[in-house]
Amino acid sequence: MRAGQEQLIGEIYDAAMGTGPWTALLERIAAALGAEVGLVFVEDFVSPRAPFVETFPDVGNPHMRSYVTEHRVNPWSRAALRSPVGVVMRTERTVPLRTLLASRFYEDCLEPEGLLYTLGANLVLERDKLTGVAFVRARRRGEYEPDEAEALQRLAPHLGRAVEARLRLAACDLRARAAEEALSRLAGAVLLLDPRRRLLHASRGAT
Repeated sequence: MRAGQEQLIGEIYDAAMGTGPWTALLERIAAALGAEVGLVFVEDFVSPRAPFVETFPDVGNPHMRSYVTEHRVNPWSRAALRSPVGVVMRTERTVPLRTLLASRFYEDCLEPEGLLYTLGANLVLERDKLTGVAFVRARRRGEYEPDEAEALQRLAPHLGRAVEARLRLAACDLRARAAEEALSRLAGAVLLLDPRRRLLHASRGAT
């Protein structure tokens, strides 16, 4: 994975800026780690709202939908909340196998796809809000090796900064749309120009 690491890091920041798709990035990292599933998520465990999730394969997979709608709190997520930010963990080392195999989460989401082992990291943790990344591999492949955990550890700081940048950009976009909508509701005409007097926004009254 070292050979393609610089390219992956570039793709991580492309995804952060919206110039590259998260799905393709997750697919590339998953392939390098020998994983079947990759996901980056923003989860607020005190909110009934579904988390923001980008996955490979697509979230249209019925078992992934089951995770989003029914199994947001599960043995893995509880273990993740106890893990420090930026530290890659192999969840089979933190969640007893018997606990996982006895859970509805395993029965509904993992077993139908033949999945068992996860390599993941918390990227941002604020109170009950968790932003993280996880890569899940088939049971038949066996546990992740130390060098695979080290490979993800090298990418984790970049993934964390990329996710933070993406969240801040999304917040800025939301505020900008709210401001434009407020201007559009004004009775008079409003034009926003840049320093070179190029039009940035025109209210409804100006059109």
